[in-house]
Amino acid sequence: RLRDFMEKSPYFAFTLKNAKEATTIEPFSLEEVKTLIENAPSLRLKAFLTVAFLTGMRTGEQLALTWEDIDFDEKKIVINKSLNELGTITTPKNKPSVREVDLLEPVEKILKELQASEPENKKFVFISMPKRT
Repeated sequence: RLRDFMEKSPYFAFTLKNAKEATTIEPFSLEEVKTLIENAPSLRLKAFLTVAFLTGMRTGEQLALTWEDIDFDEKKIVINKSLNELGTITTPKNKPSVREVDLLEPVEKILKELQASEPENKKFVFISMPKRT
């Protein structure tokens, strides 16, 4: 029987013993989201949080975002890369990860404000690349 096999198999014993109980994730309320964005200490963080909450982009996708990925005319953000834990920009492993998201009015407004406050030749939206010497 399958149950006997699972109980005797060291693999299943190990897996079940180390499995953690699933915890319920409580999403932020709309009021909490507003409070976080309004109280962000910098324009860049305010823009980062606005993009995160209103587009659903993953952190790595946001960190790899360039100004070229944002089409203010067509009101779209192209998501085609991500920054991984090693600090390397990679292309997504699966096709659904390459996508476009709508550039909503509050996102467009804060991104234009951020862009106006940054050097004209800055490539990335949320990260600054160190100057090489």
